[in-house]
Amino acid sequence: MLEPENIPPVEETELLARYAMQSSHFRGDHSVKPNLFIPHPYQELSVTRHRGATEAEIWQAGVNVATQQQRTFYGRSDILTRDCLVEFPASHGPTFS
Repeated sequence: MLEPENIPPVEETELLARYAMQSSHFRGDHSVKPNLFIPHPYQELSVTRHRGATEAEIWQAGVNVATQQQRTFYGRSDILTRDCLVEFPASHGPTFS
């Protein structure tokens, strides 16, 4: 796992895990529904980085999240960071101060 004191920037080719805590997040064939990636209005959408973690650690992180939230852990969906990035036309990009 990553050391909290030394977290590198997320790379576009990095895998992220999103944990499914509701049966409505996936179909009967185990494919993921888009609503898995829609955050609750009052919480940040969270993912776990694969970088530096073993498969066992990634799965355990999901179990830990479910336990903390007192929810059922159904599984996870892995996605590349670049598939989560938003691109803006130069004239409509975000403004940072």
